Amino acid sequence: MEQTKAGLRELEMNDLAEWFAEAHAIMLQFSKAAEAGEFESSGGDYPDWLVMSGNEHRIDMLSKLAWDKNKASKGNGTGSAIYDAWIRYARAKPENVFRG
Repeated sequence: MEQTKAGLRELEMNDLAEWFAEAHAIMLQFSKAAEAGEFESSGGDYPDWLVMSGNEHRIDMLSKLAWDKNKASKGNGTGSAIYDAWIRYARAKPENVFRG
């Protein structure tokens, strides 16, 4: 998780790094709840847990933010915000891309 966040920051995608970190924290809550068996008795799964825990709206918002950022890249030809950032990074800092 930290490497992904650091990579996004290196690509100057700080907003996406923060959204990723927040979604990861929510997933950790789900994992802990699942390990503790907090919702198994009700036959619940991840979507049920999101509603039960009050996290559904925030996960939906984080997903929308990321999808909207990706949609904005479609005009650049790649359709990928991360790939667009990578291209800009590689052009600006080739020494960081090709070091061994």
